[in-house]
Amino acid sequence: MWGDSVLKGVVQDALTRKYSVVSGAGIGGAAADLGISLINRSHFGFTVSRGKEALKKDLSRGIDCEAAILEYGGNDCDFDWAAIAKSPNDQHLPNTPLEQFIAELRELVEMVQKRGIRPILMSLPPLVPERYFRHITAPAGTADTIETWLGDVGYLYRWHELYSNAIVRLAGELDVLLLDVRSAFLGQRGYQRLLCEDGIHPSAQGQSVIGRVFAELMHRLTLA
Repeated sequence: MWGDSVLKGVVQDALTRKYSVVSGAGIGGAAADLGISLINRSHFGFTVSRGKEALKKDLSRGIDCEAAILEYGGNDCDFDWAAIAKSPNDQHLPNTPLEQFIAELRELVEMVQKRGIRPILMSLPPLVPERYFRHITAPAGTADTIETWLGDVGYLYRWHELYSNAIVRLAGELDVLLLDVRSAFLGQRGYQRLLCEDGIHPSAQGQSVIGRVFAELMHRLTLA
């Protein structure tokens, strides 16, 4: 797996607000139950560009696998919130503009396919906009300015969803497998419990849902 903190299994403690990795959770736990050998090359904070460099290095070293789960977008669609709070009237771009994100994710798919590795893309778990807004406006005095720039707090959800929708479309266009964790989250009543207090990292319960989606996909492939 190549991805960011979501696939790394990072969760936030509700009391201390500190981050840690939950071992045996998510896809890692599901893979172990299924007897699948898994190499997790995910990193906290990685964008698709940083992931591409990591993937290049791993492929050059001869990493051997049958399939590659590729999960990016959460950090790519994020902004420099401190800069926005300081200069809300200026133009601000995300870490990876959407068109660039799609192009680079396509490159990752092609890179693994050229090595005979089956790519699996993953949609983004939905965020909880109110919680995420509190998280990015934790520095005192930034909430009003950032909300003015956003237009409304719900824009955080919609902007994040644009990247997830692009991933789903790319999977269909390239005819590659998709781990649709977003649909699994949104199909739950009160999906908010599946996200940590920061509003964007899956909770331990959320990681369990991700693991279940992975197990279901592996089961379908076995029956195919």
